[in-house]
Amino acid sequence: MARIRQVSSPEERERLVDDLLTRGYRIERRTQSSIKLKATDYGEAIHHIFLFFAALLVGALVFDLLGLPAGSVWLVAILSNVCYAGHSWFTAEEIVIKLEQ
Repeated sequence: MARIRQVSSPEERERLVDDLLTRGYRIERRTQSSIKLKATDYGEAIHHIFLFFAALLVGALVFDLLGLPAGSVWLVAILSNVCYAGHSWFTAEEIVIKLEQ
């Protein structure tokens, strides 16, 4: 769900949009009365590092218990990071800036 910000003038709206673009947001939709922005977020680097090594460890244990070749553990670690990045991207903050009427 998006946060809604009300502004009183088009100039104030443009200043706010410029500020958010500087912070890493991108414009998803622009109409006469509103602009929808979304944060570009793939997740924190430290979370990716922790998830990678945790997936390697858990994957190695599971693959060893199942008698599977250990070479596929890398794929599990990489896919877990891709899933985390996708989750972070799709759940990133959204802001709708509307002109007061």
